[in-house]
Amino acid sequence: MLFPTFHGCSCVCRSPSLSNLDRLGETRLLYSRSAAIAERHDSLLGLIHRGGGSATALAEALGVSPATINRDLSYLRSKGHPIRARRSAAGWSYAMDAAGGTKRATSEPRA
Repeated sequence: MLFPTFHGCSCVCRSPSLSNLDRLGETRLLYSRSAAIAERHDSLLGLIHRGGGSATALAEALGVSPATINRDLSYLRSKGHPIRARRSAAGWSYAMDAAGGTKRATSEPRA
């Protein structure tokens, strides 16, 4: 079943040239990307729990850009993780706020 193309829409999922197999591949790609992001968030929280560091140091440890780390930190804070930033001569460093608790994100639900 093919979806009609809408005027002004360049959305890949509505392209009449995609077969059902191609759309399934797109779904797998999105899931794979989501799983990789969740894994990166877990790794980032682990690094911060072990002492944190600057966005640049965290980015190098995880193989992403400092901008990605800053977006991830904003997301994790919005989910209730007590990550605090401290200004130093070398820039900002990140650590867990001991007074705020020790919530950790995992990609697996708790039983």
